[in-house]
Formats: sequence, structure tokens, C-alpha cells
Amino acid sequence: DGDGDGDDVGTPACRLGVRVARDDAEIECLGFEPGGVGCAMLSVYVGRRRSATYEFCTAPPLVERVEPARGDTDGAYALRVLGDDFGPAGTPAEVTIGGRPASACTVRSQTEVHYA
Repeated sequence: DGDGDGDDVGTPACRLGVRVARDDAEIECLGFEPGGVGCAMLSVYVGRRRSATYEFCTAPPLVERVEPARGDTDGAYALRVLGDDFGPAGTPAEVTIGGRPASACTVRSQTEVHYA
């Protein structure tokens, strides 16, 4: 790839490519989106050779607090949901309040979802 730090190879699971360290002892999957919470089997293919499979699991989002903690019944206010594992900024988020979906929720960072 010309940057001197390894070779980049595109794969469907790693949408931004795969970076292989110069010593061939490390592979980094760039832009991996697991597509949900749970576990999947991971394999590495090099040419026609395949590694043993490894179980890779993703964690569900963790909500630590909501700001404000209370609101008016008219619902005309913005909410911040703070926690971890929300994903990359700009990702649409699905938030329910009392079992009803909230609209226009967006991940602001790995630790914040905003609802306006």
C-alpha cells in the first residue's frame, strides 16, 4: 500500500480493509461492523489456508444514566443517554421510552446518544 506499515486488503467483514503488521504477527480489521449483539465464529484466511476458528463476541450497549432523569409530559425536550458501546458517531440509534420508539436518535460518540 506504500505507507510502510503493512499491506491493506479489503474484505466484506472489514469494510475499510485489513492491515497486516510488518512482522506478520498482527492483523487489524478496519471498519468492522458486527451487525448486532452476540457471538460469531472468526477465521483468518491467508491464500487457501484457514486458521482455527475463534469465538468473537460483541457486548450490548451499556446505559449508565439519562439526562435529564425526569421530564414534562409534553415530551418537548432533548435527552442524552450516557454509557458505553454505542458505536461510532453518526450511527442512527433505536431508543424506546415506555416501550414506544423515540424518533431522531443519533449516536454522538461511543459513550453518548442524543434524542431531540
